Amino acid sequence: MAVTNHSSSHDDDTGNTETLDAMIDKSAREFHGLFEALCNFIELEYSTETPLLKIAGKSVFDRQTKTLGSSIILGESGNGQLAASFIRQIYEEKVWLKYLTTVPANLVNKLLKSMALYDAMRGLRAFVEFADLKETIRFGFPLSFLLQGESSLKVAKKDLGELARELGWPKGNKVLPSTDWIAKEVDDYKTYRYLFSASSRAVHFSVGEIFRNSWFDDDIPLHLGDIRRTHQYVFALDCLIRMIIETYETAYAIFELPLYSAVSEESVMETIGRFGKIGRIPMVIPEEFNLREN
Repeated sequence: MAVTNHSSSHDDDTGNTETLDAMIDKSAREFHGLFEALCNFIELEYSTETPLLKIAGKSVFDRQTKTLGSSIILGESGNGQLAASFIRQIYEEKVWLKYLTTVPANLVNKLLKSMALYDAMRGLRAFVEFADLKETIRFGFPLSFLLQGESSLKVAKKDLGELARELGWPKGNKVLPSTDWIAKEVDDYKTYRYLFSASSRAVHFSVGEIFRNSWFDDDIPLHLGDIRRTHQYVFALDCLIRMIIETYETAYAIFELPLYSAVSEESVMETIGRFGKIGRIPMVIPEEFNLREN
């Protein structure tokens, strides 16, 4: 279900000219409806026998579909540039889910259980350290549970250490392998380097990002750039759509469902075709470097 890149066109099928942001916003809405239908088709009833990988696949695809919907709402409110902060999350979910499909079946349940326990107990420890033990108990956590939490964290770290050796994770990691290692394992390192560079400034303090969003010339006052904000929104939607398509393919493989179970192949191809005509959206634009048409 790959998206083919073509040169960017701003003309629709009737010959009318559309702005780039209008085109990709329309495409995002089409994909959101498509992803919702595909996600709702994946039925999952929990039991003790339910493979945790299926729960992860359903949950990740559902969350990413909602993330795309939230991005569209941000665009409607005039704050679409904030959707760039979702890129890193979506990318990590995409490559980790794909990596989990390569883990041997006899280990993947143990890995997911250990990762979940490790995350939960780390969060609990962080809250206790922040709020203190007495305050944590006041919020409804029994003392016996809190005391057991440290033991559970040690168990999770021990299990993950054993899994690291069995799965050939690189030595020197704190507990889990880095995202760049995961990206290499699923043959996605080129995209990792590009998108982590593109998204890190959106979720961390960055002087470069501050100035990218502040536009000025020698002879006019400082102002925020509408061009830049619009481009961030368009760039974010482009990245999110492409990554969620890959997550969808992985999720359906986990459930052993045909790609076109919930919708017709024709409608999917038409949606992808319209999106493909827009072309890839670059991370930067010439205006940021004062490169203007003469």
